Amino acid sequence: MCPSPFPCLPWQHWDCRTNHAEVRRSRRLVVSMVSTFMNYEYALYWYFYQDGSIHFELKLTGILSTSVAPQGEDDPPFGVRVAPGVNATVHQHFFCMRLDPAVDDMEGGRNLVVSEVESVPLAPGGRSNPHCNGFKMVETELLSTSGAQRTHNFFTARFWSIKNPYSINPISKRPVSYRLLPAASPAMMSHPSSLVARRALFATKQLWVTPHSDSQRFPAGEHVVQSNRCMGLAEWTRKDLSLRGTDPVLWYSFGVTHAPRVEDFPVMPVEVCGFSLKPDGFFAGNPAVDLPPCRDQASTEQLPQQHNHQQQQAVQAGAGGSCCLLLSKL
Repeated sequence: MCPSPFPCLPWQHWDCRTNHAEVRRSRRLVVSMVSTFMNYEYALYWYFYQDGSIHFELKLTGILSTSVAPQGEDDPPFGVRVAPGVNATVHQHFFCMRLDPAVDDMEGGRNLVVSEVESVPLAPGGRSNPHCNGFKMVETELLSTSGAQRTHNFFTARFWSIKNPYSINPISKRPVSYRLLPAASPAMMSHPSSLVARRALFATKQLWVTPHSDSQRFPAGEHVVQSNRCMGLAEWTRKDLSLRGTDPVLWYSFGVTHAPRVEDFPVMPVEVCGFSLKPDGFFAGNPAVDLPPCRDQASTEQLPQQHNHQQQQAVQAGAGGSCCLLLSKL
């Protein structure tokens, strides 16, 4: 755990009318750990930012699982030749994160509501969409454990909202909430009848929601290796329980499909996957707006002052002193 001085850009703006720029640098709190599982290292990083957002990254590194690829034979059908006589098999990694939010709820999250939000185009024409470019956000509450088994849809910018109906934002007059924002993640390639898919049923959906239970910790069950089916989420969602007033727990599944490269041998550069949590009406404004200005003492101007002055005069002369005219010419 450490505060990171990583030069993140929380916000920036340049006003073309006044030629005035404001920019801020932020810090982040990093909570991390690294686990080794046979040939792979999984590095888990939680990033907490000053704008209230939380990002999770899982970095995969280590060494490839390889087999012999005899010289002179055709390329391996299920892998890539990464070195002379060495084949690395294509494969997938899937993870599932248990999220037990509170979101300003004094009862630890009991009153929270989980919903799905998507952008939907309006019907073309008419008074509501005369230029045929209108769309709106549609929100659907997830009421039960079966209805809350959801997948990605990047075509509609789908995300999930975790809101507290008993805490209202003074500006928007809407419940305070956090958004669960998915990142790119593959579908499982194994057939549903395969042993892999039966054990890792959690990876067949990207989101599951269940009522809170302290005993439910492992989405694939407690004894995965010797099992022939999923003993976790498959069992917990079998009865299709209601999620209202149950302190809902979110299970978010994500992963990567690893098609090995020659550059992954002998030690792999990191592959990254993860997700983000961002406040939505949780604050009364941008919580990072009052970050103090920070001048970068390490940066120095490389062009002579005279050259910069002449360049600025040339731009102003060519634009007639108008930034709008300059943009129109560009």
